[in-house]
Amino acid sequence: MKRRRIDSASAVPSPGIAAATGLLVGLGVVTSYSATAALSLDSTFPPLFFDHLTGLVLGGLAAAAAYHLPPTWLRRGALPFWAGTVVLLVLTLVPGILGYMDVWWVRAIASGLIAIFAFFFVTVSSRIVGLVGVTSNPTSGMTIATLIGTSAIFAALGWTDDLGKATALMVGTVVCIAASIAGDTSQDLKTGFVLGATPRRQQIGELIGVITSAGMVALAVIVLHHGEAATGGLGGSELPAPQAVLMKLVVDGVLDHNLPWHLILIGAAIAGVVALLRIPVLPFAVGVYLPMYTMAAVFLGGFMRWWLSRGTDKDESERRREQGVLVGSGMVGGEGLTGVLFAVWVVTINRGERIVGYPVGDWLTGLGWSSTGVAIVDGVLAAAAIGVILGLIALFARRQTTARG
Repeated sequence: MKRRRIDSASAVPSPGIAAATGLLVGLGVVTSYSATAALSLDSTFPPLFFDHLTGLVLGGLAAAAAYHLPPTWLRRGALPFWAGTVVLLVLTLVPGILGYMDVWWVRAIASGLIAIFAFFFVTVSSRIVGLVGVTSNPTSGMTIATLIGTSAIFAALGWTDDLGKATALMVGTVVCIAASIAGDTSQDLKTGFVLGATPRRQQIGELIGVITSAGMVALAVIVLHHGEAATGGLGGSELPAPQAVLMKLVVDGVLDHNLPWHLILIGAAIAGVVALLRIPVLPFAVGVYLPMYTMAAVFLGGFMRWWLSRGTDKDESERRREQGVLVGSGMVGGEGLTGVLFAVWVVTINRGERIVGYPVGDWLTGLGWSSTGVAIVDGVLAAAAIGVILGLIALFARRQTTARG
């Protein structure tokens, strides 16, 4: 079959593609059902496996149906509409999936909130990612907006107990996953267009990936929580989970009527001033609420980009930026894989005991060093390690220019 030639502008997904990703809201429900059921952190592997198996079966049926339906359904919007309708009916009529509410009309209201928020945020996510990139996807902001809106409605209806809080979190979870999948799909289809990939096979890969990852992510979270139970688990000193704590504070604050609205209004005013100054609001807001130690690396990376770009023309600056992003992406991936290897080592070799590294501080203390001296040496070693990392980024970002010179 002869391929129709498409100009490069069509590589940016249209609102039609954004609407089509509404079909993935159903998969968001399935994956969040598996993950949320597993995130009752006292659960064991058998119920996790059963919930995940349920998600696999339902997701497989959805994938098979989407694969065999004619493309005209998708173009006319019939497939996303009927798929969303079926998903909302399942959420309404089947107890135990959407929170723990036993009354069907309560679940119907929650399902309606999912439909409303997901309709807007799926489109926003897909469009922003298609035009700018996945790093500009405001998933956290959309999730917080969903939680505030849902919690406010639940508070007005009097559903302020723990069941109402769990259901509000479930609504936010589904919308968050749907928006994330929409942005990821938009990015993948855009990249696939450039590379000449087959969209249908890409979408099948999306379906498989989103279902299988749900169980693995939930299992990893459970293991991490129990592994750091002595320090408080999730939300403790070793696993602070600032975003999760923020979501909890939003839901608790609205439903318990103790949310400091004056602080929210102050934050909104600051965001308005930041926007007037032409500073990106989302990165600014993320930098405000995340702990300083998590943002230090972001600051150093931005400083390194500025230092490498100064005094160069536009093309060279962009080339160095792309090289630096590639190196940084490889380091992020390598750090994740290294973490997995360390986790396997802890479980299989150390029998649950954490890795402590080289006891430099103990050695120096044994030699008679004071605590102040040990702290200074630790700081110097940490600064040296950071300096080596930044030096490697600079080396690879500038390597091509040095070779040509």
